[in-house]
Amino acid sequence: MFLISMRFGQGIGNQLWLLATGLYLSKKYKRKLVVKNMKWFLGEKIVSKELLSYISEWSPDLYKFNWVTFNDHFFQELNSNRACHLPLTENTFEILNNFEYVYLDGNFQSFNLIPNADVLKKFFINKTYKFNREFKQNECILNIRGGDYLGVTKSPAVPFEYWYKMVEYLRKNKQVDTFYIVTDDYKYSKILFPKFKILKGTMEDDYFSILNAKNLILSNSSFSIFPSYLNSKAKIIIAPKYCDPFLLGNKKIMWGSPTNIYPFMQYFDWHNN
Repeated sequence: MFLISMRFGQGIGNQLWLLATGLYLSKKYKRKLVVKNMKWFLGEKIVSKELLSYISEWSPDLYKFNWVTFNDHFFQELNSNRACHLPLTENTFEILNNFEYVYLDGNFQSFNLIPNADVLKKFFINKTYKFNREFKQNECILNIRGGDYLGVTKSPAVPFEYWYKMVEYLRKNKQVDTFYIVTDDYKYSKILFPKFKILKGTMEDDYFSILNAKNLILSNSSFSIFPSYLNSKAKIIIAPKYCDPFLLGNKKIMWGSPTNIYPFMQYFDWHNN
């Protein structure tokens, strides 16, 4: 068995990463996927019934097994002494064949360790969700992360210049002239772009807006990863380079983690490179 656990206060993006990694490994090694603390899962209206029937919920009788914890956050970089994620590949997990009951504890945000898009569409898109927004080829959605991404040490996490320059880039080079915002922070978004319309709604509405957009400018947030990856209509998907939650303090200009580079995105810095 593989076990993952939802945590109180954990964002839906991190929860979906855990589920995607658990799905991949459970299928690869033909083991049951058990999920603990489903009461804290935020995505019941986002995911499909197939996913909820595929997983098994934790039950007290599972305490009797000897669970071995596997974490993705073991190593340090020599040049910075900062912790970094494992260079996660399939071979990373071959050691798990030695253990019958494995608790996956970490972020595991590696594109190498998730099912392909066809499998994820089956699990991470609730086709019964009522979503009525339609988008045109000349329209773009900005997914602006505010809320807990604003604060003393990261205020804001993504520099203003990134948003302004990417909007200008699409206007000048890609014939995109209409911009909408989906966000967790209406007040902050209005400060950034007072004239852009905010598509207000639920978290699920924001997820499906990203899933159906024709063009996307994203923040460095895991919330947007899966809906943008599963978006088969988007012409352009732009994300901030380095993907570090502390971008303003990223003096050495290095990636938050090498696993945070996703092949379906274009990465731009705030100098328009």
